[in-house]
Amino acid sequence: MNQTFNHRDPDQRAAGASRRVRSRRCALGVVAVLGIAACSGEEAAEETTTVAETTTTIAETTTTIAETTTTELEVVEVLRMPLTGVPIESAEEIPARPALAVKIDNHPRSRPQAGLNEADIV
Repeated sequence: MNQTFNHRDPDQRAAGASRRVRSRRCALGVVAVLGIAACSGEEAAEETTTVAETTTTIAETTTTIAETTTTELEVVEVLRMPLTGVPIESAEEIPARPALAVKIDNHPRSRPQAGLNEADIV
């Protein structure tokens, strides 16, 4: 049975209207009951209030601000050998010759190498 709603049929239109009226009346009745229950004059039971204890711990902090200090170092000029950086006592010890670079062969037939102990840099 397939029933369709015909908007032009007055009986079906009246049935739909009566359903809407019934649902509105039901909703009004529920609202009225809730309103009466909320406004009832009954005395409320004894009220109990519970307060939770709270503990607050505050940590003490110490802030130290470092002071800026400036230290001037006295630079002592030390004379040094030009190639090796070895300290010397006077400028007269600096050789008056240019630096000399020599290639020393390390082949077994070229041994013994002579004069290595007199070189500035090996």
